[in-house]
Amino acid sequence: MVGSEVSARPRLEEQCPVCGDRVSGYHYGLLTCESCKGFFKRTVQNKKSYQCAASSNCPVDKAGRKRCPRCRFAKCLQQGMKIEGRFTYFASKAIFAFSSDFIHLLLTTSRSP
Repeated sequence: MVGSEVSARPRLEEQCPVCGDRVSGYHYGLLTCESCKGFFKRTVQNKKSYQCAASSNCPVDKAGRKRCPRCRFAKCLQQGMKIEGRFTYFASKAIFAFSSDFIHLLLTTSRSP
């Protein structure tokens, strides 16, 4: 049982799919770094609209992630970050566990003879 709990945690040695930095956990539906989490949050909360000075195809990496916010935000969305809401990895696991237990309870107690 303990082994399954450990394997359910995010592997923090992975790279952020947006910029390549070290991930810190699940943010907005995707395993990302703290920098991309904060950038995405500020962009969404402040309803920012960015323009690209180039061809909207700027490279987004750890060293240059601050150069073009439009391309960075586009990559956040492309990689799967979700504007709809914020669920941390552990909160989503708790919701899933509750839902699974509730469904199991309904299935086992609602049988009629």
